[in-house]
Amino acid sequence: MRSQLRFVMHPDDERDFVAVMLAEPSLHLIDGPRWPARCPQTHRSMASIGAYCILWSSADVPNLDAEFIPSTGDWYSRSEGSTIQFLRSRLFDSILTEGRLAIATKHEEPLIASSIERRYRRLSRFIKQRYKNRALRWRNPSAPQHAKTTDHSANPSDPDQSLWLGPAATTWLAASPVRCVKQGETSVVLGKLFGSESDVI
Repeated sequence: MRSQLRFVMHPDDERDFVAVMLAEPSLHLIDGPRWPARCPQTHRSMASIGAYCILWSSADVPNLDAEFIPSTGDWYSRSEGSTIQFLRSRLFDSILTEGRLAIATKHEEPLIASSIERRYRRLSRFIKQRYKNRALRWRNPSAPQHAKTTDHSANPSDPDQSLWLGPAATTWLAASPVRCVKQGETSVVLGKLFGSESDVI
């Protein structure tokens, strides 16, 4: 199974999501895919986790594989199939970035893959039951407004049906017209609440 779920989480949304993740006692959080040693340091809070978080359950596999990278002197995770990737939304002043939950279990043993897929579906359901899609649309402020053509997507876009906007993120965006969502902090294209006063070219 290969799947991903795009979302926007305000820190308050993330706090609630992490509580649901950590309700599973065997679940560990790992900071990024690069580690200073073969065995990564594990955590049960987000305090030491950067933008890239790996969700690993020791109930699925007892250890994670890693490859030493001589050019950087660190170890790179080779256990993508037995973990869940959690790319966090980040808050930068008036910008909230998009995040993602993803799995790729195609090459895992069936029992391991089944467990990871159940966890992924459980976390995805939590998001979809509480968040809204089709709530935000994208626009490029440096390009002219235009309808969709065979060569170009519309500017602004139709409301994004595959992006799930958290309740606290929605409240945060609605509180100021200068606030927006971006895929990355320096991205040009920005997302605005569909139908808001700031959703105007």
